[in-house]
Amino acid sequence: MMPETDRLCRFHWAHHPSADCYSNLWLTSVFLMSVASLELRTGISSLGSRHTRTSSDLHKLLARQLRQAFGSVEAAPETIRGLLGLVDDAYRRDDLDRLALESSLQQASKELLETNRDLRRERRALEHRVEDRTRALRISEQKYRSLFEASLDVIFIASSDSQLLDINPAGVELFGFASRQAMLEADLGATIYRHPADRTRFQQQVIKQGVVKNYELDLQTVTGERLYVLATATAMRGQDGEIFGIRGILRDVTEQHALKDQLHQSQKMEAIGRLAGGVAHDFNNLLTAVIGYADLLATQLEHNGERQPYLEQIQIAADRGANLVRQLLAFSRQQVLSPRVINLNHVVSDIEKLLGRVIGEDIQLETNFDASLGSVLADPSHIEQVILNLVVNSRDAMPKGGHLFLRTRNFKSTGTSPPGTSLEPGEYVVLEIEDTGVGIDEALIDQIFEPFFTTKRSGTGLGLATVYGVVQQSEGQIQVVSSLGQGTIFTVYLPVVSGQPDTTSRPQDASGLPGGSELILLVEDEATVRNLLRDFLTVKGYQVLSAHDGQHGWDLFQQQPERIDLLLTDVVMPKMGGLELAEKMRQRRPDLGVLLVSGYSEKQASLIDRLGPNTNAEFLPKPFTLDALARKVQEILAPRAVLGPTEPEAEADPMPSKG
Repeated sequence: MMPETDRLCRFHWAHHPSADCYSNLWLTSVFLMSVASLELRTGISSLGSRHTRTSSDLHKLLARQLRQAFGSVEAAPETIRGLLGLVDDAYRRDDLDRLALESSLQQASKELLETNRDLRRERRALEHRVEDRTRALRISEQKYRSLFEASLDVIFIASSDSQLLDINPAGVELFGFASRQAMLEADLGATIYRHPADRTRFQQQVIKQGVVKNYELDLQTVTGERLYVLATATAMRGQDGEIFGIRGILRDVTEQHALKDQLHQSQKMEAIGRLAGGVAHDFNNLLTAVIGYADLLATQLEHNGERQPYLEQIQIAADRGANLVRQLLAFSRQQVLSPRVINLNHVVSDIEKLLGRVIGEDIQLETNFDASLGSVLADPSHIEQVILNLVVNSRDAMPKGGHLFLRTRNFKSTGTSPPGTSLEPGEYVVLEIEDTGVGIDEALIDQIFEPFFTTKRSGTGLGLATVYGVVQQSEGQIQVVSSLGQGTIFTVYLPVVSGQPDTTSRPQDASGLPGGSELILLVEDEATVRNLLRDFLTVKGYQVLSAHDGQHGWDLFQQQPERIDLLLTDVVMPKMGGLELAEKMRQRRPDLGVLLVSGYSEKQASLIDRLGPNTNAEFLPKPFTLDALARKVQEILAPRAVLGPTEPEAEADPMPSKG
């Protein structure tokens, strides 16, 4: 190739001596040689750096030089033309490579721009997420702080050694501290724990189990007032798993604890009451027989006979037994009530003189009555019994004398009951009896209303139990506040009722009443009582059919339903009760007189109401005197015409008593 190049240079030099032929031809030759040796790109790069020309420009330059040297490109030697073709191919490949490179660069630039845009978007999104998270954390912190500050339950945070780190206002208020800081600085183990060992046990439970729920703690305020709380606490652990603190919630359940104690006490009293009621029922039957036969015997003995004192002692003992039964029934809330609308001021005034004689001269009695006192529905005689028993209890608590205060007032419950009570919202009348006596030990207050419990050297222990039973049976509640050496206050709450007080006097038992000749169906499952009543009514001139249970009485009634004038029946009997028997007989004989007797707690009004309105029926509680029985029988039979003598049927064989 060199000869061709030399010839080309010489030819060009001869025709163009002033041109830079050598430089151009040298350039062309070098370029062609570079192409032939596959070093085209290096040459182009070098030329480009020297002449700052593109590959297209170099191609045109070569073609022009060839035309100048040979007249035309086609006249050039075949070798030169072949090399020129290679150059053309190299140029085309280079252009393609350049275009591909430019395209790749453009694509890379585009991708880089898109990546940059994506990164900017992700950065902005990340910034937004950070802002949202920060805002959420701020809101969460505000919510937590708001909940922490406003919660009615106590929320606390403590260290692993039980040092209080933070507590909400509810805790400061519950425990009675002046400020949060004062509570954080206090020794809580010695301040709010009634038993300091409880603090250690609670802490150990939380650390051992990790979480403790409804753990009951016996605590107190800074002033010593007792508190019961339920604690739910969780151990706080670090990333290394070590416990570094305790957080939890305390819920005040002092009131619920008191209600639970009241419920347990009420259940215990109810169980004892059922037992007392059952005993009283059987005892009532025995006393009815004793009192009745003593009355019969009294009619046959001379008034001043030598045996009269013995009979009187029997009657006194029977009366005391009857009073004991009434106390048992009062305690068990099973005594028969005759309630009416009354004013407590009148009741207290009626027995005020009696109270003065009971307490003695060394105790000063002071009364304070509310003139606008509301009315209550209660049995006056039982309310008198309540007042008398409470006054006697106060008298015994002041052996060296003192002051006794009786007060009445109105009270309105708005849902928050006085301590020791659970009053429904509404209006109440309050009877308050306060003394300046020795007081009651706090440990004994929960026992004072139990039957046969007494701290006295003598007495039955039924006085306060009777009070409790009467108040409960009258739909009321009683509260006691006392401490040793500070006296005692008994407060009775009775619900207010509408209506004017009933001032009519209670009827008294009559004696020496004449009898009659009517036919009476006597139904009594207790043989002793049945025989007594049969003998007494027979002595009074009545005709008597006697039956040992309700079914037997129904059989006798069906034999002569039109002849029987009065049904005298016990209420609680086997096979068929007295009330069911009376209802069946009244369906056949609506005008039939009925006298119900019972030693249980049935209320007169509820029993009579079941027999229908305007019914000729009465109720007589056991034990009763024969005079009281005669009076009731006459009251029922008075409206009826006196029937002629009727031969009673023979009494069936006595059956064993079933209660």
